[in-house]
Amino acid sequence: SDKWFRERTNPAFTRIIDFRSFYTLNYNFIAWNNRHPLLADKRVRRALAMCVPTESIIRDVYHGTARAISGPFTPAEYAFNPAVTVISFDPVEAKRLLADAGWHDRDGDGVLEKRGRQFELEMLITPGSAATTQFAQTLQSEMKKIGVKIEIRTIDGAVQVQQILAGNFDSAYLGWELDADPDPYSLFHSSQFPPHGQNFVFYSNPEADRLIDAARRELDASKRKDLYWRLHKVLSDDQPYTWTIQASMKWGVGKRLRGVSTSPAYGLFNWYPGELGWWISPEQR
Repeated sequence: SDKWFRERTNPAFTRIIDFRSFYTLNYNFIAWNNRHPLLADKRVRRALAMCVPTESIIRDVYHGTARAISGPFTPAEYAFNPAVTVISFDPVEAKRLLADAGWHDRDGDGVLEKRGRQFELEMLITPGSAATTQFAQTLQSEMKKIGVKIEIRTIDGAVQVQQILAGNFDSAYLGWELDADPDPYSLFHSSQFPPHGQNFVFYSNPEADRLIDAARRELDASKRKDLYWRLHKVLSDDQPYTWTIQASMKWGVGKRLRGVSTSPAYGLFNWYPGELGWWISPEQR
């Protein structure tokens, strides 16, 4: 994002390159271990979601080249429910929700506690991404203001996956690349806890299970859409993940190249004719 922001108006590049950006089927999220004693209450997860300053992250980290996301479906998918709004940045309300859940700073040390246990969490991130590091540090700072202590731990991707699938984590900042046909069964159905699936946040809600199962069997497109819209609402309310942003893909295309078009949600390559439709005029070859 930094390079894109810096170079997209540089005449040395714009003379020969078209700068393109578009959204594909992806999103970033905070995974909360729903089995963790501090995170089992959905009021707590929602309160933590209210500490994510999404708009400032989009502006300051991504230079406006990302958008906020409210749930497990992207705006390009029919399963996306536009009535489900992104959780607003609201530390005051977050602190109130945590108080309702029994979390107070009784000893005045700046950290909330409950039954003698302080509100301390570890967040796993992978190395090599400046945007991820900035996001985690920003979140850490905002959480501290309401009395939640977040320790950021940078860990190699392969080791992180093993640790997360074993359930040995508090939270992690991750991203998914999605299939074209929405089916969140392996991510959120209660039968899909590791090693059976990828529900590594150990989320369980009978209503979510029912909607997921019904949508997998439904062949009527409008009825399937309704089921996923309802699921979108349930998952947003429960916050097994806190969905954060959808970062745009950024490409430079040489101006010699003709016929390069972008397919919504698929980008440059993944829909006919894709690169089969690209060409260069004989005089420029």
